[in-house]
Amino acid sequence: MVTASMEVFWEAECAHRRGVRHPIRTELLCRYRHTSEGKKSHRMALSSTALFSVGFLLLLPQGTLMSKGPESLPIILTVENDLSNMTPETYSSSVVEGGVLLGALRRLQETQQDFKFTVKEDPDFGLMLESVNGVAGSEREQTYWEILSGGSGDYSRLDVGIGCYKPTANEHIILRFSMWPQHV
Repeated sequence: MVTASMEVFWEAECAHRRGVRHPIRTELLCRYRHTSEGKKSHRMALSSTALFSVGFLLLLPQGTLMSKGPESLPIILTVENDLSNMTPETYSSSVVEGGVLLGALRRLQETQQDFKFTVKEDPDFGLMLESVNGVAGSEREQTYWEILSGGSGDYSRLDVGIGCYKPTANEHIILRFSMWPQHV
């Protein structure tokens, strides 16, 4: 065992608490860690820490560490074309809770081979639906994709685009190809 007077040891300990490295304290600690008593003390400290950690984990509510992430909300999407005799096509998709319509459209495009869409970015209005299933809007022909939302037969036009609109669970979204309204 290292011999040092108690005064020297306490002087070294006080220096350490003030943030000053003291060579005697460092030497004493190094020598103590290499003794069998020091190794046993170190193992006990590690065991105590491990037991404390396991106990803490057992106290956590179930599922705290295994977060599932945002909930997936189902939506219904119908594609209509007012300018042709095409039969409306209905699809099921989903959007994460708080997610935007663009995410649901991308998810649908990844899972359904018969659904495709493109968007273009307008510097003033953001993302705009450009085409659905190969049918594109045209300024020259004054056609566009109108986006409606609703249920129970009551539908209204969205006041924001697909990059901002946040669908709710079981919402029915209609993508309708139509002509611009004529101004009189």
